[in-house]
Amino acid sequence: MLKTLDAANRSERRPFRVPRSVQQTIPVQRIYKDGIWGVNGKFTMTWRFADINYALASREDQEDMFRAYCGVLNALPTDATTKITIHNRRLNSADFHKSVLMRQQGDGLDAYRREYNAMLLDKAAESNNLVQDKYITISVSRKSVEEARAYFHRLDADLAKSLGQLDTGARILDNHERLRTEIYRLKH
Repeated sequence: MLKTLDAANRSERRPFRVPRSVQQTIPVQRIYKDGIWGVNGKFTMTWRFADINYALASREDQEDMFRAYCGVLNALPTDATTKITIHNRRLNSADFHKSVLMRQQGDGLDAYRREYNAMLLDKAAESNNLVQDKYITISVSRKSVEEARAYFHRLDADLAKSLGQLDTGARILDNHERLRTEIYRLKH
């Protein structure tokens, strides 16, 4: 086990060279339309997954979620590098009010809407108005992008199944044309 971990750590290390330009600091060689990135001679794909409402669950449900999460971690491939990223960001109050809170309708149910909105605002305040975005990034060495595509296709199904047991989903990030254009501009 330790030998495998040590070998994985060595494979991640690359000799450091001082970049001579901004372009040389960007390790991305190519972004494919299906979300695969060519990075440092490997193929990489990132999935975003939803947060689990762990704090509000009962003790029994928390234990079930923990076991399911362990199952997700155990299902991750051993022949690839996996990174889990948690990005904490401030909740945009205007967006929250516009997209999450229920609007008053004047139909006799507004008292329930106000109560529901108050509950949501309290929960947001309890979290210090922070939102977590969670990502799983998997990098693998393959001979071609076609081999990487087949690998990530199988992995996508496995992740959907594993994360589905947690009542959360995983979806491949949409590598937007704007991002691809910006990276191309920086590299050339």
